[in-house]
Amino acid sequence: MIVIKMSAGLGNQLFQYALYRELLWRGKDVKVELTWFLNTNCDCYYPFQLEKLGFSVDEDQENVVDGKAYFFHLMYVKCAFRELGYHYYPDIFNLDNSYLYGYWINPRFFVHVADDLKNEVAFPESVGDIKRWEDEIRSCESVSIHVRKNDFDYEFFDMYADKDYYLRAITYIKDKVKSPVFYVFSNNIPYARELLGKAGSVRFVDANDRYNGIGDMKLISLCRHNILSPSTFGWWGAFFNKNEHPIVICPKMWYENVPTEEVKLDDWIIL
Repeated sequence: MIVIKMSAGLGNQLFQYALYRELLWRGKDVKVELTWFLNTNCDCYYPFQLEKLGFSVDEDQENVVDGKAYFFHLMYVKCAFRELGYHYYPDIFNLDNSYLYGYWINPRFFVHVADDLKNEVAFPESVGDIKRWEDEIRSCESVSIHVRKNDFDYEFFDMYADKDYYLRAITYIKDKVKSPVFYVFSNNIPYARELLGKAGSVRFVDANDRYNGIGDMKLISLCRHNILSPSTFGWWGAFFNKNEHPIVICPKMWYENVPTEEVKLDDWIIL
């Protein structure tokens, strides 16, 4: 049996789930381990949210005791496979009886199930403020801008998706799209306002928070075009974009020592 450790926010959960689905497609006996989500007092805590998107998993209960996974015990035993860096490991599909520990942020990990994921996602029905934003976004040449201000202030978010990057992306869109309206999504709206408040036709969407980000991801997916930060959350919002011929723009680097070329889809544009 293969067990995938799931952790972190919604974007990372989706990459872990995508690998889970690919392994199932390849005929592997695979389950997921969810004990990370039991520690609600952690500063980096996010809830497990895949079920709210209509996705289900087969959870490994047999090897969990008192909220801890003892079987395959994390990365410390022979049968564990820990991801080192955000790269593609094709040998992962040759493994059996393994514990997989990582984020698996690369679309090559789920090439056979990508269309299924896009077709199967079921965002909750929009209500209240989210419904009002949805109606507005559907009515215009909407462009999402995702601004990530990292929870722990890692500098690469500011280095690789700085104000200059966003302004160049906005200019690119304006050259290609007639009368675009830009919608900014962020885990730190005050920071986003400071960054892009004078950028022109920009609206700041503040209807969600880190514990209820599904509404933001849905709205990003509904925008006709997308400008990304180096964030898995915005990545999946753009992935679920079903509009015809969307323009998706990414920064040159995704993480430190990881060029965006490693993680983007083929038709996404690097600026």
